[in-house]
Amino acid sequence: MKKTKFLPLAVALLFCGCATEMIECEVADKTTTLMVTSSKPRTQLGEFNDGVWSLVWSEGDCLAANGNSSSEARISAENPSLAQFSFVGDLTYPCNLLYPAHFYTDATTITLPATQEAAIDKFATNTLPMAAVLAESGGKTTMQHLMGAVCVQLLLAEESVLEHGSHLIKRVEFSGNNREQVSGAFEIDYTTATLTPIAQGIKDNRSVRARAERMLSTTEPVKIYVVVPAREYSSGFTVRVVDQAGHYMDIKREGSVTIHKGRSLKLKPVRFVSEGTIIGVII
Repeated sequence: MKKTKFLPLAVALLFCGCATEMIECEVADKTTTLMVTSSKPRTQLGEFNDGVWSLVWSEGDCLAANGNSSSEARISAENPSLAQFSFVGDLTYPCNLLYPAHFYTDATTITLPATQEAAIDKFATNTLPMAAVLAESGGKTTMQHLMGAVCVQLLLAEESVLEHGSHLIKRVEFSGNNREQVSGAFEIDYTTATLTPIAQGIKDNRSVRARAERMLSTTEPVKIYVVVPAREYSSGFTVRVVDQAGHYMDIKREGSVTIHKGRSLKLKPVRFVSEGTIIGVII
């Protein structure tokens, strides 16, 4: 006989938003299913409005509960605001929740990739993890963001004589001016949704890049987002823009800058003017 119990959770799933969701927990045939209902369809990224992007359910994503990965998200055809995540067996409490599940490394660690695939004028997919603790069955919790984003806006320089291919942007690279760790292994506190770097001294973890194949225009800025850990960058940060030919331009923010959880920091539009060429790139 199927046994059903309801587990209501308030889940903030807007990128810098405050929407609430209802999660029902159904236990049947040794399977636990978290059914998450949102107020709007969440099969794709929502609109950008006043610095806010809607974070939505993605087909195929999984939810981790105490490190156990669910089945792939099932989004209802009749009600696209409903996503289901199923687990084999019962959940144990307290239960640490992590979405998407692929960020999970072990009980206290997650791993952030050093390379992202930038989407057109949106965040790269699978780059915005959220975490929460569900204390007990039937309890309530709120999913919290762990990351923020920097939006680079690029224009073609009208006055420059650009070489072949230099109008095609290949990637943007983010690094903290105080050499903060922005990728690799982090210790996670599920209760406060905070990350603590545990590989601070490793050079490869000091930058994160968003790969993009974007043609620049003289009139309409191209927006490229790079997602980074939410924290204070005590000496600011540098975003390096690299084109197809290996030419680069650095955009710097000096002084203390805080990247807030679930927020996008939009930089002013700039025209791409090469400052040099990366060594080893054949032009």
